[in-house]
Amino acid sequence: MPKELGQNFSKSISIPIQIIPSTGSLDGNAVDTYLADGSAFDTALALIEIGNITGTPTSVKVKIEEDDDAAFGGASVADGGAEITVAQDHSYTMEIKRAKRYLRMVVTTDGGTTPTVECFGVFLLWSAAKPFPRLSADDIDNS
Repeated sequence: MPKELGQNFSKSISIPIQIIPSTGSLDGNAVDTYLADGSAFDTALALIEIGNITGTPTSVKVKIEEDDDAAFGGASVADGGAEITVAQDHSYTMEIKRAKRYLRMVVTTDGGTTPTVECFGVFLLWSAAKPFPRLSADDIDNS
């Protein structure tokens, strides 16, 4: 039986669409890169959407953290996820080479007068080591 395309990639939301209403940081939800069979996705594309920014913060930054613990007690910056300064109404992508089990996005705001940031973040997880499925003519329905 051929592999399904979904066995090679998955979409996981780390930051649901929301407005961050304060100075400080928002830690996105932990995204598990392991599959039920014990294998793991080896890379991820982080897609970050920044909408309206109010309250003129001095900076808004995004980074990608990883840890082997879903609570992120010993979090480190993921390879490819170094902190970047973001701007209003922009989209950002980061290519992550995963080394630990869990990934999350972190948005940080500094300064300003009651800053708010509209944001959304999703990971597209991919296993480069798993080839896309090979389909035979019998597997393709051209109807």
